[in-house]
Amino acid sequence: MDSTLIIYGPTLASLLYDLSQYDRDLFGLFFGRKISQKNVSVSDKSEKTTTFSTTNVIQSYYCFVFDYDQFIDKQGTLNTKLLAGLIQKRSISNSQEVIGLWRYRRNSPLRPSVLELHIYRQLNLFLSKLSSKPSQYYFALFTSESLSNNSTESIDYKVMSIDFELEKYEAIELQISNLKNTSTDEFKEFQSFSSLQQKLFQNMTIENVPPLFIQNVENSFHKSLKNINSVINEISQKSRELLQVLTALNMRGM
Repeated sequence: MDSTLIIYGPTLASLLYDLSQYDRDLFGLFFGRKISQKNVSVSDKSEKTTTFSTTNVIQSYYCFVFDYDQFIDKQGTLNTKLLAGLIQKRSISNSQEVIGLWRYRRNSPLRPSVLELHIYRQLNLFLSKLSSKPSQYYFALFTSESLSNNSTESIDYKVMSIDFELEKYEAIELQISNLKNTSTDEFKEFQSFSSLQQKLFQNMTIENVPPLFIQNVENSFHKSLKNINSVINEISQKSRELLQVLTALNMRGM
């Protein structure tokens, strides 16, 4: 089944503005409508071909700011009671359903972390129990960095479709309804695999993730990143010292 993801321009602009106002990592949900279509085409030989497509329209969003600590605990466990109340409220007031999960974090690569995969997995399991028919949910990552002496804020994002059974995720084009569509080629270049990634997916396929698994993997990642940065800084320092020595030798040669 073909699937298309669309967001209203004002909705995206409002979200990007809100993200620029916070100096902390955030989670949130996209709400909107899912429109299913049945397409029938007839060939020259009078043969009928039937295809089905779904258009996911993002109409609004919710940001867990003051209730962030209630949304997930320190182990990354989702508060399904809070989530159920929010979904019911949106369904009654605006006739909207969940389109996907989004995450905002500053100065970081656009790749889902273990914690984010864990929360996304829990959300999918929870929503599948509320609906009698299978549905696809998206995951969007937003990141920002300061440019030009902190006078300009640059926000980038990537939307993904994650399949735990196939152990893969791929970038999805987010179509903005009032802007010209861009080429999809850049989205196809997004790759995701490593042996560690497959191991993580295997752990995510069960509902009861081992205690402290998420926290331990996240801690391991941050320690590895700290060690890598330490090595990079040491190499940079040695390079500067070597450059100073070479400069001094050149001065003496003159």
